[in-house]
Amino acid sequence: MADLQWLLEIESIAMNGIINDGKGARYAVTVEAPTIRPGQSSTLSAQLQLVAAQALPSGLRALDVQAQLSFTQKASGGFEALRLESTTSGSDAQGGQLIAVNQAFDLALQQAEGRATLSAVLDADLPQPQLLMPQLAPLGAVQIQAQVRASTDGAAVTLAAADLNVSAAGAPLLTVDLEQAMQVGGEQKLSGELLHVTLNELPLEWLNPWLAPGLRVEGPPVSLQCAVAAAPQGDFSLRFAEPIKLGPLTVRDADVLLLENISLMLDPELAWRADQSLTYTLKSLSLSDRYGPFVSGTSAGQFSPNQPPEAGHYFAGITSRSQVQIGLQELFQLPVLDGQASIVGGQLSVDVHVDGQAGIRFHRINECHLQP
Repeated sequence: MADLQWLLEIESIAMNGIINDGKGARYAVTVEAPTIRPGQSSTLSAQLQLVAAQALPSGLRALDVQAQLSFTQKASGGFEALRLESTTSGSDAQGGQLIAVNQAFDLALQQAEGRATLSAVLDADLPQPQLLMPQLAPLGAVQIQAQVRASTDGAAVTLAAADLNVSAAGAPLLTVDLEQAMQVGGEQKLSGELLHVTLNELPLEWLNPWLAPGLRVEGPPVSLQCAVAAAPQGDFSLRFAEPIKLGPLTVRDADVLLLENISLMLDPELAWRADQSLTYTLKSLSLSDRYGPFVSGTSAGQFSPNQPPEAGHYFAGITSRSQVQIGLQELFQLPVLDGQASIVGGQLSVDVHVDGQAGIRFHRINECHLQP
């Protein structure tokens, strides 16, 4: 912090020009500032406006971005405070709002103590988020509010508060809350819940643009709650408030039906240890059709990155054990396996053990009865 000893002394700033983005759009840019002197508060303003006779292919007809930088210099050099504000607004040819974003960033310096505090806020209204990313179209109008407060002494950064709220189509979609202060760099001892995440009614259709071409998933929206917690010895864990439930799902590849009315339920838990190892526990897993579950199981394991894979051995550092029960008749009735086998009954139980040194072993296979 003590190194920020700049001194700015400028009579005035007046700049303007045109920017071409290479796609046919032109933007007018203006930068202005009155006299800037040490020991005084100063302001620098900038503006960017779209110059177009007709709407862009995205539908954007008017775009106006304004930013204002306000700062106070000490007479002896350096800054006492800095604030950056910006507003972005855009509309279509009919004047309908397409984007509205307000941002603010504040920085206060206590150079004698070598400390700084900062805060940032974001408020965005995106009636048509597909203008920024086409994959977001299924969400409808999106609203985003976020804020962060932090401080630093030069050796470590303390995140005092942070939260994020996202709404889609007028309903809450995603909430992220920091439950206690966190320190990045330096020594710290955390204990208890750190971060809480809530996902509410996420439309599955939103995933389709991210999938392989032609692949589509249909089903009810997804909701879940999870928390990141810490232990004094340096471990972190990710736990879900209740099992994750997906479905009934229907999956198609173009016009080919792969899965129909299939439900998935799983109850996972992850932990990152102080020694950098990752452990997981899948307390339950089930795959069900309209008549009930036909695949169920559990699994637990650990991955230790400190044990690099040896030549020809891909399981180095991995230890796990999985137990799965499969109803063969129901499995081969899935559309994706239709015609692959003619089985009218049977149950398969498998116990799979992965050893970081010995590789993969089928510890036990039993109750395998095929009835063609």
